Amino acid sequence: MARRRRFHVPRLADEAAGARIELPPAEAQHARVLRLAEGTEVELFDAAGNAWLAELTPAGGAAILRTPLASEKVRSTASGAACRLILAT
Repeated sequence: MARRRRFHVPRLADEAAGARIELPPAEAQHARVLRLAEGTEVELFDAAGNAWLAELTPAGGAAILRTPLASEKVRSTASGAACRLILAT
């Protein structure tokens, strides 16, 4: 089974199914380099932890949102938890 490709977009929080999302230029170029076909199912995600299944448009520079995935909020790394790193040589 082929792996679903993931692309980062600036914001997905207020989007709805059927919305057309323009991929940032670097991500659109990545989709073209991978030669992903029109209709290929991809995952779009943002820095806030929102993620959607989407379908690439014909030119590969945008995607149409289909189904929201479970939102996982990004956890803060400043939790105060103790961490010990040991390096062996």
